[in-house]
Amino acid sequence: MYWTVILFVVGCGASLQPITAVHALPEPLVAVGLPPDVTREPIPPEADWAVAVEGVEIAPGDLRDGILLSFEKAQRAARLRVAYDEMRSLYGVDIRTWAREREVYERYLRLADEEIVTWREQAERTWWEQHGSEVALWVGLAAGIVLSVSVGAVLQEI
Repeated sequence: MYWTVILFVVGCGASLQPITAVHALPEPLVAVGLPPDVTREPIPPEADWAVAVEGVEIAPGDLRDGILLSFEKAQRAARLRVAYDEMRSLYGVDIRTWAREREVYERYLRLADEEIVTWREQAERTWWEQHGSEVALWVGLAAGIVLSVSVGAVLQEI
């Protein structure tokens, strides 16, 4: 008899399935590394010069003013400009990623608020749930009084 009950309980028991987490957020787009710092590479002192020039002829009849740099200094300025542009593009990617993450986060907050409202509405007690015990008490008292009076009346007639 007991074995039958045990087999019934074990056989009808629900098998537990592992709950797999569903991630709605995309994988983060994070810059793996920053561009190298070109200002840390020293320029040899003999190549570290810049001179203001006036009236340099670039092409026949084309005179210009400007700054003349050593090759090493010009190369460093060009690499610094490239690194700066790369940093700005990485920053732009980060800003767009965080904006998208914020949109997803705000959407989940809205869904959570809607779920809270739904559960609050379900949790609200009806009038009967709030006052049912009082009504049952008064009905029970009235029924008890009526029953005791009727039993007393029946016993008096006997």
